[in-house]
Amino acid sequence: MESMDLDILAKKLKSLTVKMPIEVLALWEASEDAWCLKSIDGTIIYVNKSYHDLITPISLKNESSLRPFREIIKDHDNMVRRKGLKVDAVGVLALDDGKELRAFFCERMPFYNRNAKVSGIISHIGTLNAITPNFFI
Repeated sequence: MESMDLDILAKKLKSLTVKMPIEVLALWEASEDAWCLKSIDGTIIYVNKSYHDLITPISLKNESSLRPFREIIKDHDNMVRRKGLKVDAVGVLALDDGKELRAFFCERMPFYNRNAKVSGIISHIGTLNAITPNFFI
């Protein structure tokens, strides 16, 4: 793995409206999975490149890959807010204007501040390469 420029990470960290360890930001920046941090009211604070690609509108339909899941995402965010627990989901994403279908998992979980209070929502989306019965156990 290629090392990251610490100055660039530090600048990104300073630009965020919430405090987080630089190690978390480094993990999210280096990951091929999609990562997003929202404030407790749902305002996007941070997205890595993979998440940015999922929320960027596709040219022909002017819709993002995540748009079909908009209401489900809102419901899951509300569950995280109300209960403070992680919510898991699996589904199929249509990528490249629907030319490619990809199975995915999504985790939405609370982000805690230094006082152990929920101050945001983390979204993590990754590709499922193989699904076995053990995945659901």
